[in-house]
Amino acid sequence: MHKIVARFELTTPSFLGGMDPNNATDPVLLRGASLRGVLRFWWRAYMFSVLGQDLKKLHEYEDKLFGSSEKGTGRVQIVSVQTSSIMKRELGKQFIEKKPGLKYLSYGAANRQAIMAPLEFDLTLAIRSAPDDSVNKALMLLGTLGGIGARSRRGWGSLSLLSLQENGREIWRAPETVADLATFWKTIAEESLMLQTSLPSFTALSSRMRIYVLEEGEAVDLLNLVGTEFQRYRSFGLKGKLGNEDAEQNFKDDHDAMQRAVVEKEPPHKAPKRTIFGLPHNYQFSSAKGAKLSITSSGQRRASPLFFHIQKLGTHYAAVAAIIPATFLNEPTLTIMMNPRQTVSARIESYYDVIEQFITGKHRHSGTARFPKEVCIWP
Repeated sequence: MHKIVARFELTTPSFLGGMDPNNATDPVLLRGASLRGVLRFWWRAYMFSVLGQDLKKLHEYEDKLFGSSEKGTGRVQIVSVQTSSIMKRELGKQFIEKKPGLKYLSYGAANRQAIMAPLEFDLTLAIRSAPDDSVNKALMLLGTLGGIGARSRRGWGSLSLLSLQENGREIWRAPETVADLATFWKTIAEESLMLQTSLPSFTALSSRMRIYVLEEGEAVDLLNLVGTEFQRYRSFGLKGKLGNEDAEQNFKDDHDAMQRAVVEKEPPHKAPKRTIFGLPHNYQFSSAKGAKLSITSSGQRRASPLFFHIQKLGTHYAAVAAIIPATFLNEPTLTIMMNPRQTVSARIESYYDVIEQFITGKHRHSGTARFPKEVCIWP
């Protein structure tokens, strides 16, 4: 039996509860089952290229390693989750109300309880028979790009891997500089064969992936900055305003086409560019008495290919953004939920440059860089 101990720091509050996420007295906060779920996610993301993008091999390997309902217990078992201090919880809206960026990124979770950060904890795993380095790689990815809980792709519940031990021997330690982080991703790219150029069928590492460090500073301040800029970039505003400033209205064509669909019942000719940020994609028009419109794919959700992450680097933190492209939809059409319903052609993969423009582009009115210190660390 091989023992792995991964020490993590929760760098931003996590909307992750126990059996009852709205019960502030519930003592179960960090559960092994939740950590197992996100660990498997990043394991699949890493191994897809390693196994030559063979889904059958991937699923068979995953079932043997982590277990399944058909094959029973796998080789990897979570032994314990131990925190270094008492976990504190607060209602989301208590700490996001005066920070518009946090409020924007926590959409739908503000009324939930959150585990407060920073918080260190040890995740102990046991692996039967021979060790498997793919588990270590999955822990590293979880601790450099991932998180736990609701809205984790928007930077909430970010996890930084501080150290990794295998049978009492330290085999990895957290990067302390942006250069260290870039070196880590170069190594991962070489080992996971990320030079494969075909678009993955689900969220997985590939040569099309892009990773950026946007800014360095304090964890919550960074998340608020990212959220503020994200809202500026995406939002149409109300009567030309976003708060006290002029709205950028970067996607006026999207807005106007959907408004015509609601008011004039004019079918749109193409999918809105902002659908690349995930589905459902919702609109509400004050000019049409609050009329609402929602865009989905056969009523299904599609998670965003854009990941925000707050990474610990030595004594400070860095805001990381990763674009992880994959086939966006299994079907070539989107459904516009309105009366009557409409469908629209959906070649969403052609919109990935919309995400890139958010990261590397400039403010519409001032012409200044959205993230002046932005650095691409992969490729």
